[in-house]
Amino acid sequence: ERRRAEAELQKAYQTLERRVSERTRELQILNAIAAAVNRSLNLKEVFQYAIDTTGDALGLEVGAAFRMDEEAARDPNPLLTLLAHRGLSGEFLPYVEHLPLRGSMIEKAIPAGGPLVWKPSEYYLEPVRQALVREGLSFGVSVPFMAQGRLLGAMVLGSRAERSMSGEELSLLAA
Repeated sequence: ERRRAEAELQKAYQTLERRVSERTRELQILNAIAAAVNRSLNLKEVFQYAIDTTGDALGLEVGAAFRMDEEAARDPNPLLTLLAHRGLSGEFLPYVEHLPLRGSMIEKAIPAGGPLVWKPSEYYLEPVRQALVREGLSFGVSVPFMAQGRLLGAMVLGSRAERSMSGEELSLLAA
Protein backbone atom coordinates (compact mmCIF):
# COMPACT_ATOMS: atom_id res chain seq x y z
CA GLU A 1 0.00 0.00 0.00
CA ARG A 2 2.93 2.33 0.74
CA ARG A 3 4.39 1.74 -2.75
CA ARG A 4 1.01 2.42 -4.34
CA ALA A 5 0.72 5.66 -2.36
CA GLU A 6 4.25 6.70 -3.40
CA ALA A 7 3.45 5.93 -7.05
CA GLU A 8 0.26 8.02 -6.86
CA LEU A 9 2.13 10.86 -5.21
CA GLN A 10 4.81 10.74 -7.94
CA LYS A 11 2.13 10.77 -10.62
CA ALA A 12 0.41 13.78 -8.98
CA TYR A 13 3.75 15.58 -8.80
CA GLN A 14 4.41 14.96 -12.51
CA THR A 15 0.93 16.24 -13.39
CA LEU A 16 1.52 19.38 -11.33
CA GLU A 17 4.91 19.93 -13.00
CA ARG A 18 3.31 19.59 -16.45
CA ARG A 19 0.57 22.07 -15.58
CA VAL A 20 3.05 24.60 -14.20
CA SER A 21 5.14 24.21 -17.36
CA GLU A 22 2.07 24.75 -19.58
CA ARG A 23 0.99 27.85 -17.65
CA THR A 24 4.52 29.25 -17.75
CA ARG A 25 4.56 28.78 -21.54
CA GLU A 26 1.15 30.43 -21.84
CA LEU A 27 2.27 33.42 -19.78
CA GLN A 28 5.48 33.76 -21.81
CA ILE A 29 3.48 33.91 -25.03
CA LEU A 30 0.97 36.40 -23.62
CA ASN A 31 3.77 38.57 -22.24
CA ALA A 32 5.55 38.53 -25.60
CA ILE A 33 2.37 39.64 -27.38
CA ALA A 34 1.74 42.34 -24.75
CA ALA A 35 5.30 43.59 -25.25
CA ALA A 36 4.70 43.77 -29.01
CA VAL A 37 1.56 45.83 -28.41
CA ASN A 38 3.56 48.21 -26.21
CA ARG A 39 6.35 48.51 -28.82
CA SER A 40 4.12 49.37 -31.75
CA LEU A 41 0.85 51.12 -32.37
CA ASN A 42 0.79 49.63 -35.86
CA LEU A 43 -2.08 47.14 -35.79
CA LYS A 44 -0.67 45.15 -38.72
CA GLU A 45 2.64 44.63 -36.91
CA VAL A 46 0.92 43.62 -33.68
CA PHE A 47 -1.40 41.14 -35.45
CA GLN A 48 1.48 39.70 -37.48
CA TYR A 49 3.48 39.17 -34.32
CA ALA A 50 0.45 37.61 -32.59
CA ILE A 51 -0.27 35.06 -35.33
CA ASP A 52 3.43 34.23 -35.76
CA THR A 53 4.08 33.81 -32.04
CA THR A 54 0.90 31.88 -31.32
CA GLY A 55 1.24 29.77 -34.47
CA ASP A 56 4.84 28.85 -33.60
CA ALA A 57 3.91 28.00 -30.01
CA LEU A 58 1.07 25.72 -31.10
CA GLY A 59 2.73 24.25 -34.19
CA LEU A 60 0.19 25.80 -36.57
CA GLU A 61 1.81 26.91 -39.82
CA VAL A 62 -1.13 28.87 -41.24
CA GLY A 63 -2.71 32.00 -39.82
CA ALA A 64 -4.66 35.14 -40.56
CA ALA A 65 -5.71 38.15 -38.51
CA PHE A 66 -8.70 40.33 -39.36
CA ARG A 67 -10.02 43.71 -38.26
CA MET A 68 -13.64 44.82 -38.11
CA ASP A 69 -13.85 48.50 -39.05
CA GLU A 70 -16.35 50.60 -37.09
CA GLU A 71 -18.03 51.59 -40.35
CA ALA A 72 -18.19 47.97 -41.53
CA ALA A 73 -19.71 46.87 -38.21
CA ARG A 74 -22.77 49.06 -38.92
CA ASP A 75 -23.27 47.48 -42.35
CA PRO A 76 -25.93 44.72 -42.48
CA ASN A 77 -23.38 42.52 -44.29
CA PRO A 78 -20.08 43.49 -42.64
CA LEU A 79 -16.69 42.57 -44.04
CA LEU A 80 -13.59 41.72 -42.04
CA THR A 81 -10.35 43.16 -43.42
CA LEU A 82 -7.26 40.94 -43.56
CA LEU A 83 -4.39 42.65 -41.73
CA ALA A 84 -1.77 39.91 -41.41
CA HIS A 85 -1.22 36.34 -42.54
CA ARG A 86 1.28 33.50 -42.50
CA GLY A 87 1.68 30.36 -44.59
CA LEU A 88 -1.08 31.20 -47.09
CA SER A 89 -0.57 31.16 -50.85
CA GLY A 90 -1.08 34.18 -53.07
CA GLU A 91 -3.91 32.31 -54.81
CA PHE A 92 -5.80 31.96 -51.51
CA LEU A 93 -5.50 35.55 -50.23
CA PRO A 94 -8.13 37.15 -52.53
CA TYR A 95 -10.78 34.92 -50.91
CA VAL A 96 -10.12 36.39 -47.46
CA GLU A 97 -8.83 39.94 -48.06
CA HIS A 98 -12.37 41.20 -47.36
CA LEU A 99 -14.06 38.28 -45.65
CA PRO A 100 -17.84 38.44 -45.15
CA LEU A 101 -18.58 38.01 -41.46
CA ARG A 102 -21.97 36.42 -42.24
CA GLY A 103 -21.45 32.72 -42.80
CA SER A 104 -17.83 32.72 -41.64
CA MET A 105 -16.46 30.49 -38.91
CA ILE A 106 -15.56 33.71 -37.07
CA GLU A 107 -19.26 34.54 -36.83
CA LYS A 108 -19.96 31.02 -35.60
CA ALA A 109 -17.28 31.43 -32.87
CA ILE A 110 -18.87 34.58 -31.40
CA PRO A 111 -21.65 32.85 -29.43
CA ALA A 112 -19.15 30.25 -28.21
CA GLY A 113 -17.30 33.14 -26.55
CA GLY A 114 -13.90 31.73 -27.43
CA PRO A 115 -11.96 29.60 -29.88
CA LEU A 116 -13.91 27.41 -32.27
CA VAL A 117 -12.21 24.45 -33.98
CA TRP A 118 -13.56 23.54 -37.43
CA LYS A 119 -12.78 21.61 -40.59
CA PRO A 120 -12.83 23.21 -44.07
CA SER A 121 -15.76 20.96 -45.05
CA GLU A 122 -17.84 22.73 -42.34
CA TYR A 123 -17.24 26.21 -43.76
CA TYR A 124 -20.52 27.84 -44.84
CA LEU A 125 -19.21 30.21 -47.53
CA GLU A 126 -18.79 28.03 -50.63
CA PRO A 127 -15.99 30.00 -52.38
CA VAL A 128 -13.97 30.15 -49.15
CA ARG A 129 -14.60 26.46 -48.44
CA GLN A 130 -13.33 25.50 -51.90
CA ALA A 131 -10.28 27.76 -51.48
CA LEU A 132 -9.51 26.17 -48.08
CA VAL A 133 -9.63 22.71 -49.64
CA ARG A 134 -7.38 23.80 -52.55
CA GLU A 135 -5.00 25.32 -49.97
CA GLY A 136 -4.76 21.85 -48.39
CA LEU A 137 -5.89 22.85 -44.90
CA SER A 138 -7.03 20.07 -42.57
CA PHE A 139 -8.47 22.19 -39.79
CA GLY A 140 -8.78 25.71 -38.46
CA VAL A 141 -9.50 27.46 -35.21
CA SER A 142 -11.22 30.85 -35.13
CA VAL A 143 -10.67 33.20 -32.21
CA PRO A 144 -12.92 36.28 -32.12
CA PHE A 145 -11.55 39.45 -30.48
CA MET A 146 -14.43 40.87 -28.46
CA ALA A 147 -14.76 43.98 -26.28
CA GLN A 148 -17.94 45.00 -24.51
CA GLY A 149 -19.93 42.52 -26.57
CA ARG A 150 -18.63 43.94 -29.85
CA LEU A 151 -16.48 42.14 -32.43
CA LEU A 152 -13.23 44.03 -33.03
CA GLY A 153 -11.53 41.42 -35.17
CA ALA A 154 -10.36 37.82 -35.14
CA MET A 155 -7.43 35.50 -35.47
CA VAL A 156 -7.68 32.27 -37.44
CA LEU A 157 -4.97 29.63 -37.20
CA GLY A 158 -4.77 26.31 -38.96
CA SER A 159 -2.72 23.44 -40.25
CA ARG A 160 -2.34 21.28 -43.31
CA ALA A 161 -1.63 18.31 -41.03
CA GLU A 162 -4.37 16.39 -39.24
CA ARG A 163 -4.37 17.16 -35.52
CA SER A 164 -6.58 18.09 -32.61
CA MET A 165 -6.41 20.93 -30.11
CA SER A 166 -5.88 20.19 -26.41
CA GLY A 167 -7.77 21.98 -23.69
CA GLU A 168 -4.56 23.80 -22.73
CA GLU A 169 -4.08 25.03 -26.32
CA LEU A 170 -7.66 26.27 -26.48
CA SER A 171 -7.14 27.99 -23.13
CA LEU A 172 -4.09 29.79 -24.52
CA LEU A 173 -6.07 30.94 -27.55
CA ALA A 174 -8.90 32.17 -25.35
CA ALA A 175 -6.43 34.16 -23.26
